[in-house]
Amino acid sequence: MNIHDITKRKQIEDELSKTNTLLKLFIKKTNRKEYLDAVIILLKEWIDCRCTGIRVLNEDGYIPYESFVGYSQEFMESENWLLVKNNQCACTIKFVCEMSAKEQSRFRGKCLEVGFKSVAIIPIRYLDRVLGVIHLADEKEGKFPLEFAEFIEKVAPLIGEAMYRFNLEDELRDKNDNLERLVEERTKELKHANEKLNRDIIEQKSASEKLIKAQEETISILESMTDCFFAIDRDMQFTYINRAGEIAFGKSQDELLSKKITEVIKVNDTALQHYHEVMNEKKSATFEIVSEALGNKWLEISAYPAESGLTCYFHDITSRKIAEKEMARFDRLNLVGQLGAGIAHEVRNPMTTVRGYLQLLGEKSEYVDQKPTFDLMVSEIDRANSIITEFLSLVQTKQVNLKSQNLNDIINNLYPILEADTFTQNKQICFIPEEIPNLELNRKEIFQLVLNLTRNGLEAMEEGGSLTIKSYIEDCKVVLEIADEGCGILQENIKKLGTPFFTTKDTGTGLGLASCYKIAESHNAKIRIDSSPKGTTFSILFPIPDMEQEQSELPATLKG
Repeated sequence: MNIHDITKRKQIEDELSKTNTLLKLFIKKTNRKEYLDAVIILLKEWIDCRCTGIRVLNEDGYIPYESFVGYSQEFMESENWLLVKNNQCACTIKFVCEMSAKEQSRFRGKCLEVGFKSVAIIPIRYLDRVLGVIHLADEKEGKFPLEFAEFIEKVAPLIGEAMYRFNLEDELRDKNDNLERLVEERTKELKHANEKLNRDIIEQKSASEKLIKAQEETISILESMTDCFFAIDRDMQFTYINRAGEIAFGKSQDELLSKKITEVIKVNDTALQHYHEVMNEKKSATFEIVSEALGNKWLEISAYPAESGLTCYFHDITSRKIAEKEMARFDRLNLVGQLGAGIAHEVRNPMTTVRGYLQLLGEKSEYVDQKPTFDLMVSEIDRANSIITEFLSLVQTKQVNLKSQNLNDIINNLYPILEADTFTQNKQICFIPEEIPNLELNRKEIFQLVLNLTRNGLEAMEEGGSLTIKSYIEDCKVVLEIADEGCGILQENIKKLGTPFFTTKDTGTGLGLASCYKIAESHNAKIRIDSSPKGTTFSILFPIPDMEQEQSELPATLKG
């Protein structure tokens, strides 16, 4: 092997080493600017010239320096605004190897103005496109050997391919930023992005991994939603449903996809009408329904049009509806209370006077024959007075005085009265207490609550019926349960219980249960009603103070 061959081999090895170094830059760098800055540093290492720059052709036809070192500020300001179409500079017309002698003379004369005697302009190409140029300049003559210029021309396409791929990554990054739109649109965009990636960047593995990760994050967000989310096409077939939707419908995703929603559940007519309006009129809709298919729950549904059909999410608002119903009931109680407060004193005073005179007249001998009539009038006045008393109990807004005491003790003290009422009606009563903690209670109000509920239960039963009172702990609450063996309450009437003046009794006022609800409210308790043709059970659920405090101190994540 002669010296020429050895020199040539070393030259090839040197070029391969430099090419390998250039290729590694693409793997290490994350964006075009960072990559081109590294290429400039590498070029400075390969050949020691004072000025090195890379100009990138933009969409507007300008070819500014994106990465550079050594050029003066004055030179940069004069060059960055040059346009390709105006043929204002050799960098923007064609390259030195393609110029005529006249053009080269004009080009060199221009470079001499700023003192450059050695200049190299190498195109950066990818496929048939020119993406920019490498511009090397120095005040010394003969700075760039022909072999070096030829080598740079060989590796310039590698730089062009890297620039193209970084450009492509920028485009993909912009597309990923738009993935926070509605799921149907986002899924469609991701699908198109995947198709574009499969066509345009088969060799770009890292970009594909980023897109896959973005997809997984999107699906993860949907799957972690507590609200049910699904998408259906124009044939009402499921195209997507999240985990919450699987739970709501009681079926897996595999069982739901490609099936019509009307095949899976009985869709509310109102919901079905809105779905068709959303798809046909291309406008979103939010509405509320009671879903029999999902256990008679109140649902708030939001539906949005999509090209293939619609996307929809819904959540359970049953608790909110119950709260609204309670607020409406409280408003009615407040109205009754204001009415009672307004008329109580005005009516009671003359009634007291009339009652007193009736009693006096009844004691006189000349009115002995009318005494039964007077007694009847007095009893009716007393009955009217009791109604006024119930009015006043509803209007009472002062703070209830609560003391720590045991519910079983209160019922035991009241039990003889309850037994007496039961005995006179030829019925039975049974109290089954379990061990329960002390509660914050008002004895007088609990007396009234128990008396009202037990007397209602006794009145609902025929002779020989049995009334059962229990106390026990359930789900961190003390439960007072009063169960009768009457004929039960109609389902349509259960919802009205506690409404002032609503009663199913011939002689009732409709205020007894209303006062029970008010007493339960003042004790932060809830009333639960279960009724069937075999009887009715009223359960009053009292919070246990210590457990309530512990629950309030728990972190939100532990409360579930």
